[in-house]
Amino acid sequence: MNVRAIVCVALVIVKVGPGMVKAGVFVHHGTNIHLHFVSEDRETSGHIDALTLSEASMLYLPVSALRQQKHSEGVNKRGDMAMGFDHSKTTHHFRLYKAGGAIGVDANDPKDTGSRDAIRRHLQMIAKMFAKGNFDLPMFIHATTPPGMETMKKLRKSITYHYEETAQGAQVRLSTQDPQALAAIQEFLRFQIKDHKTGDPTTIQN
Repeated sequence: MNVRAIVCVALVIVKVGPGMVKAGVFVHHGTNIHLHFVSEDRETSGHIDALTLSEASMLYLPVSALRQQKHSEGVNKRGDMAMGFDHSKTTHHFRLYKAGGAIGVDANDPKDTGSRDAIRRHLQMIAKMFAKGNFDLPMFIHATTPPGMETMKKLRKSITYHYEETAQGAQVRLSTQDPQALAAIQEFLRFQIKDHKTGDPTTIQN
């Protein structure tokens, strides 16, 4: 069947193989896509088992997806400027603990001492700035006021920021005995997980 113009309503690209998605369940045998179409006149719809695109083909993304992509690119660009190391050569982690949480960064390559040292300088500075209620860097990086930040500033004397080095970088442990400060810390860290797209758990880890 030939359809001159189609509107893609769902596209999922998945890996097929042992321990992964089983062919014939989420995808058709012999493919790794699950693609639907609706004809331009809205009279015909169905699955696409094979797709050939011409050089003139265009991909349209929802406005929200384009905005999110632009925002993520901005976070990475401003982050590289503010933190002093390349986000593509390092990995952020934000962890939630019963008494607070942690902000950690590691160099991806154990031999990359330049990134490792830059991470350590940055997190030492972060520990000192946050302890003083100075959150200018996260506001600059994310181009917004992160959730929980204002409460963390207000209750800064009840929060401890402990810097410690790791094998390939460093981390800052945030801890408090104040329930309001604890809620703010974890709200702040959950935002970081989402905006930096680290994939870290948003639940308490210990």
